[in-house]
Amino acid sequence: MRILLLFYRFYRAFPFFFLTKCRLHCIMYLNTVTVNGGEKLQKNELRKTILEFLRYAVVGGISALIDMGVLWMVTEFVFDGKNTGFPLAISVAAGFVVGLTVNYLLSRLFVFTTGEQKERSRGALAFLTYAAVGAVGFVLTEGLMHLGMLFVSTEGLWYLVLNLFVKGVVLIWNYLGRKLFVYRGK
Repeated sequence: MRILLLFYRFYRAFPFFFLTKCRLHCIMYLNTVTVNGGEKLQKNELRKTILEFLRYAVVGGISALIDMGVLWMVTEFVFDGKNTGFPLAISVAAGFVVGLTVNYLLSRLFVFTTGEQKERSRGALAFLTYAAVGAVGFVLTEGLMHLGMLFVSTEGLWYLVLNLFVKGVVLIWNYLGRKLFVYRGK
């Protein structure tokens, strides 16, 4: 909480600093973006990357809904609504595996569609790498939720707002991790 307070005080004291930095980054970002040791993405490639990320966000949303649906079905129909301890762990694991598999298949079909990306995503090793990135995302989700609950009220639906923020952070990790470690191409 103190860190947030210090950040807020700094922002209030030096708002021009943030505005200038933001404007500078936006101008640089719109012209070119440097990646992979100096290689530059032009506007057309940047547009492709943004569209690829948006497709990934849609695929991630579908996968998250399927994950939550499997979690709910296993909890309610297999374990008769017991949502604590071992039954919950099994339900979460089942949802994660089904959601991960759906995400992998949809990403191969709709997101990472170049020939090079499709070639790199074939085989058991590629799927295991994909799953490892997803597992890191899962750990990030758990950690950020537990950390965030220290700052969010336990009354009401604030945990859902926190969960949306966490899903946004993990979405970025999953996209970048899979782009770098699995698909590695343009």
